[in-house]
Order: sequence, then C-alpha cells, then structure tokens
Amino acid sequence: YNTAVENIIKKFKSNQYDIVYTMAVLEHIHEESSWIFPEIVRITNNYLITIEDESTLSWRCFPRNYKKIFESFGMKQVEEINCEGVLKKPFNTRIFKKIV
Repeated sequence: YNTAVENIIKKFKSNQYDIVYTMAVLEHIHEESSWIFPEIVRITNNYLITIEDESTLSWRCFPRNYKKIFESFGMKQVEEINCEGVLKKPFNTRIFKKIV
C-alpha cells in the first residue's frame, strides 16, 4: 500500500496477519494518531516485531516505550534486543506475542 497507515489500517480484518513487522515507521507516527497502536494489535494474530528508535525527539520523531504501549493492548514482550552499535540510530528490537 502506498498510503498513510491511518488511511488503511481499519480496512484490515482482525487477526489477519500472523506476523506484523515494523522498522523505523512507528517512531514517525504523530501523537494524534496513537489510535493506530490498538489497531496494530487487532490485525495481529500471533507476533508483532518492532525495530524502532525509542529515544530520539525531533519534529518528525516521537519517542515511545513500545513495551508499555503494546502490552497495554494485549501483547506480551518475549524478546528485546538493543541494536545500538549495529544500526546508526539507537534502535530497539522488540518481539511481542499476542495473548488476548
């Protein structure tokens, strides 16, 4: 899809994807669009993998604690990898399993 996630995510079925993967995308979601996080959980059937910069604050980056966010919507973090030194920015990889 070549559109903003806000324009498309509600069109997906619940539990449509066994694995949902994001890399350097969620960090750019404006605070006004934080409603997409429970939608990501809704469309995820099993696993969610995030690779995001969770600490940089700028006009286009919004730092967040994705463990706290996604666990509040029914995911369980099963793995965390600090990618600093591997990637140019301070990225964290998190793997979540859906428990609801």
